[in-house]
Amino acid sequence: MIIPEDHPEQPFRTNDDILSDIWDALWNEDTIRSLDLGSLSIDVKGGDVTLTGHLARENHRSRIEGIARSAAGVVTVHDHLVYDFDLILQVALALTRDKRTCPFFLPVYGFHGWIHLGGEVPTRELQFVGEGVAGGVAGVRGVITLPHVKGENPNPPRRAIQPRIGAVAYGKDGEVGVVTQVVIHPHNRLVTHVVVRSDEISYINLVAHENVVPVKDIDLVKNDSLLLVRDGLSLNAYPAFDPDEYILAPFTWKAPYPYIAGEVRWSFLDVLKAESRPGLRPDTKARAKVERAPKQVNFKPVREQLSRQVENKRVPVVEKGGIALL
Repeated sequence: MIIPEDHPEQPFRTNDDILSDIWDALWNEDTIRSLDLGSLSIDVKGGDVTLTGHLARENHRSRIEGIARSAAGVVTVHDHLVYDFDLILQVALALTRDKRTCPFFLPVYGFHGWIHLGGEVPTRELQFVGEGVAGGVAGVRGVITLPHVKGENPNPPRRAIQPRIGAVAYGKDGEVGVVTQVVIHPHNRLVTHVVVRSDEISYINLVAHENVVPVKDIDLVKNDSLLLVRDGLSLNAYPAFDPDEYILAPFTWKAPYPYIAGEVRWSFLDVLKAESRPGLRPDTKARAKVERAPKQVNFKPVREQLSRQVENKRVPVVEKGGIALL
């Protein structure tokens, strides 16, 4: 939390006024606008500003904080921004702590919270393990690419899409509904389905329906809308939302940006499948250590430790920027 210097006495400003000033100032920052503006969110309540999202450049953090702090009417600034380099280090550390993935050369790449795992493993089971270890790190938006399985064709990258809650859904019949929830696979933190609500008038009553649409049937996603595939089904042809089949994600589980608790569901079937794979349950102790790490960590000791491990050829080296760090 950052407490700004006292501003001179000023007329009362609404949350929207403050928010507008911050966004306008950020828009005028060329590098922030071009690189990081689309991956962060700002919330203002009673002069308290909360910053969330992902940054590709570390120096953008202090600049964004400074802009928020300088806006008239701001009382405090809460920084929950995640820097890619630090997130990659957390994923790499989790992979080296897990006894199943530690022996393998698994480079980690990342951009705006999306994680790509490189390297090679001997079996699909170990590929699944690596995916779960990376997906168990709080702050990861999703695991896009998996390590190559020896003797098999590489897996294509998965889609990195996150329809926003409240986004308007459009289908072949025009506007069909609004996104109310998303379904995320807890193993890799990727969105698998969206719950779309539609309303219809039955006699004199307004009746709401919620249908579950898989992401494979989503053609395009924007901040405030999504477009279903043209040759897809009508919305009412998709399965009706069943809260017993899609359970509410635990409030102790940190939802990936930009979602918050209460907006995310898990597929009960996906959870059962992941738990039933023999010998593949996550290393909960190592996972807990990573998830309980403070949001802003001093990574200097971690970097020194990883450097020693690199010298001993225990972990892969990843280049900063492209973005491979471990």
